[in-house]
Amino acid sequence: MDTDTTELDRMLAAAAPRGVQEDAGLRREIASMARSARAAAHPRRRRGMRVALGAVLATAMVGGAGVAVAGTVFDWAPWAQDADVVYAFELPSGRACEARVQVLEVTSVDEFGRVATSVNGELTEHFRSIDAIARIDIEAAVAQVRARDSGTAMVVLGADGRLEDVPATGAGPTDDDVYAAAIDVSLADVLHDEFDALGWGDEGWSANEDLQCAPVAP
Repeated sequence: MDTDTTELDRMLAAAAPRGVQEDAGLRREIASMARSARAAAHPRRRRGMRVALGAVLATAMVGGAGVAVAGTVFDWAPWAQDADVVYAFELPSGRACEARVQVLEVTSVDEFGRVATSVNGELTEHFRSIDAIARIDIEAAVAQVRARDSGTAMVVLGADGRLEDVPATGAGPTDDDVYAAAIDVSLADVLHDEFDALGWGDEGWSANEDLQCAPVAP
C-alpha cells in the first residue's frame, strides 16, 4: 500500500501544473488578450455617439517633431474620454495616433479578490512628465510583432483607428499596422518597468490603456 501511495504521489506531482513565470512575452500576450476583450466590451458606436475632441488635443514631441492630433473624431472608452495621461505619436505614413493611460493606486483587495483603486495625483503627474513612447525600442518591438503574427491571423489598424485581429492575407499587415501594434503591446512593458523603478512592485498599482489613430474615410 505504501508503494502504491508513493507511486500515486509521484504521478500527481508530475501532472501538477507548473507556476507561470511573468516576463515581457507573457505581458504582451496579456495585452493582446486585453485588446480583444476591450473590443468586445466596447463595440463600435454609431457616428452620432462619437465624441468630438475638437482642436485642442495635446501636442507631443515625437522624434523631435511636433505632432498635433487635432480636429479628429475618436471613439474612446468612457474612462479615456478625459484621460489622465495622453501620449501622442505618428505612424510611418504620418497618420496621427494617441495612447491614453489611466494610472491608479490599489487601495485595497477584499477577500473575494475585488480590487479598489483611486487616483494618485503624484503618480499621474510623474507619468505625464515622461515620454513613454520614446522609451520603446520600436525596431525590436516591430520585429516581435512580425514574428508573432501567424499564418492564420494578423493585427491590423482598421479604418476606425482601432487595432483588431483579422484573418491573415497574402499581402500581410502594413507598416502602419505593425507599428501601431508594436506601440500597443510595448507601452504596457514601459509602464510596468516604470512602476518597478518607482518601487511599486506588481501589487500596488493598476493601469488602463487605450490606443487609437485618426480614422480614415471609407
